[in-house]
Order: sequence, then structure tokens, then C-alpha cells
Amino acid sequence: MESGNHQNDFSSVSPEGSGLALSLGASISISPTNEYKEEINKNVSRNLQTQRRGREVPLQLESAKRSWRSNSQWQNQVRSKEMTISNKGGRRGKRNRFQRWSKETMGTSNDKKISSADNITPSLSISSNKRNLKKVNRNSFSREDSGNTFTLGEALKMLMIKEHTLLAFVTDQEGSRFLQENLGSATTEQLWGTFNHLKRDFVTISQDVYGNYIAQKYLELGSDELRSAVLETLLPHISSLSVQLYGCRVVQKLLACGAWEHKLLVAKQFKGSIMKFVYDQNGNHVIQRLIECLNSKEIGFVVDEISGYSYSLAMHPYGSRVIQRLLTKVCRKKAQSLLNEIKQHTIALSKNQYGNWIIQWIIKHCVLERREVVVQLIGHVAELSTEKFASNVIEQVFKRSSRAHISALAEELLEDDSWPLV
Repeated sequence: MESGNHQNDFSSVSPEGSGLALSLGASISISPTNEYKEEINKNVSRNLQTQRRGREVPLQLESAKRSWRSNSQWQNQVRSKEMTISNKGGRRGKRNRFQRWSKETMGTSNDKKISSADNITPSLSISSNKRNLKKVNRNSFSREDSGNTFTLGEALKMLMIKEHTLLAFVTDQEGSRFLQENLGSATTEQLWGTFNHLKRDFVTISQDVYGNYIAQKYLELGSDELRSAVLETLLPHISSLSVQLYGCRVVQKLLACGAWEHKLLVAKQFKGSIMKFVYDQNGNHVIQRLIECLNSKEIGFVVDEISGYSYSLAMHPYGSRVIQRLLTKVCRKKAQSLLNEIKQHTIALSKNQYGNWIIQWIIKHCVLERREVVVQLIGHVAELSTEKFASNVIEQVFKRSSRAHISALAEELLEDDSWPLV
């Protein structure tokens, strides 16, 4: 039996030298060598699957890139269409400022006609293209729905049908721009009519961010009689307007465009309170324009009121500008009190951010005071030459002084031991 069993079993040797024992019976036994080969086959199949997946991933990326490109191209086309539409709308908006404003404010539509006070809104087209300004009559506006033409006067009449419509139009951004562009073609009667309509609210208009430009237009374009009427309306409020951000511009325009008697009436409103306006960030511009537009005799009261405060004003950002305006405009006799006070503080003002400009002005334009300033600077040249603001004063002294003074200043610099040797 044993010999038979041995005959039924056989052994074979693998090329690697490891034996593989197989049984011819019902049960088959596999050696570790066969298990190793099976693991190799599994690994090979996994690698093949990974390679297939690796090929699929680039393909998926390529398809994603193609779809992204097509989507981005589509988005760019949509954006370009939107930009084109918005640009067209912007140009159309500039042409139809009056129409758009009337739609939003008065709630009217394009198909309404001007037959009564309830139907007052035309469809107006205003060309803002600079190339076509010569071709377009700026005194006329075309209505798109019917082709009829309305003059500026008719448009202003429509705005004055209701009580507060013109006021709302003047203080609106689009309305203000419309009037600024077209009031230049208005007649004297049209300017008078609209002013009388707005007269009750003209102070409010002058203080408005958009309305102040229209108030200035009346002063620029109006006759002397119209300016007198504007001045009569604003005169009780000159002080409050002068310290207001937008109102001060109207007061300055009144000083620039008004007749001589108008300027004198405005100047009287500041007598006794010049210092208040000089220190104000808006009022100081009005005082400077007042000095610029009046003769030296009429602004003598300004010198009288700031006399004794020249030193403090010279070191103030607003006051220093006013002093320079005064020194430029008034006669020497009137300015002497200011010059005498300033000369006493030459060193301190030379070092100051704003005062150094006053000292430089004296060195440039006043020969007698220049000598006195140089005498005060001798002994401080080395110190002031290293100062940020005073160095500008020393530079002007070297440019404008006599040879004797320049030699004295140069010797002081050369004898100073604090200067580094090169």
C-alpha cells in the first residue's frame, strides 16, 4: 500500500530549484512558490488598472479644459455684450438727462405730450459728443418719439409749471449738469424768469453741492441788474455762506463778477470779524478773493483788524496766505505795521512751516527789510542751514543779498566746526 501511494505521487523541480508537490487525489496542495506567482499576477493586474486610470485622468482633464475654455469664451462674449449695452446706455443717458430726470422725478412717460400741466415731460435728446458740437444747435432739443423740437426756453417753462420742479431739477446732479451746459444759450428774459422762480430758495441752492454751480452761472451770465437782484437776495446771508463749503464759492464768484458797488457791499459784511474768517477753512478763501478784487484803499480795514496778530497768523496755514495777499496788494505805508511785527520774529518764522514763506517773500520784494532780516540771520546761519524750512530762507538770502552780506554769511559757515569735513 505504501508502495502504491508512492507510485501515485511524483515530484517535480521548478526552474528556480524549489519543489512543487502535486497530489493526484481529490485534494491539491499548492506550495509557497505558487502563492508568490499568484501575488505577482495580482500586482500586474493592479498596475494595468492603474495605467488605464492614469490614461483616463489626462483625458478627463483635457475634456475639462475644453469645457472651461468654451465656458470662458461664452462668458467673455456675454460680458462684451453687457459692456456694449451699458456703454450705449451711458451715451444715451448723457443725451437724455432731462428725459431720465423727468421720468424718475415726475413719473412721466415718453408717449405723453405737452398739452397740459399734468402732461409736461417731453423726450429730450442732448448730444454730448464734442465732435458734433458745431453741427448741433445747443438751443434746441429733439424729441425722439415725434421728431418735434423744443427750445431751451420751452424746457424751462415746463420745469416751472409746477411749484418745486425747477428747484428739484437745479439741486439734482443730472439737472445741474444739464443747466450748466445749456444756460449759456439762455436769453436775459429766461435767466430773469428762472431766477424769479428760484429766488425764494436761492440761498439753499447756493449751499447745495450741485445747486451752487447754477447760482454761479447766474452771476457769470446775468446782467448787472440780475447780479444786483442776486446780491440783494444773498446779502443778509453773506457771513453764513462764506464759511460754508459750497456757499463760499458763490460769494467768491460774486466778488469776481459783480460790479464795483456790489464788491463794496460784500466787503462791508466782513468788517469787524476778519479774524474769524481768516482762521476758517472756507472763509479764508473769501478774504483772499476780497483782497484780490478790491483796491488797496478798500481793503485797508483788513490790515487794521489783523494788525497785532501778524506773528500768529504768519505761522497759520490759512493766515499766512492772507498775509502774503495783503503784502502783495496794499501800499508800503499800509503794510509797514505788518512788516515791523514780522521782522521781530525772523528766526522763529524762518523755522516755521508756513512762516518761512513770509520771510522769503520779504527777502525777494522788500529791499530795506531784506537788510534787516540778513542782520538778524547773521550768527544763526549754520544752525538755520540745517533746518528743513529755514534752509530755504538762507538760500534766498544768498541769492538776493549784497556781496558784503554774502561774505559775512559765508565766513560764518566756513568757521563753524559742526560742519563735517569732506
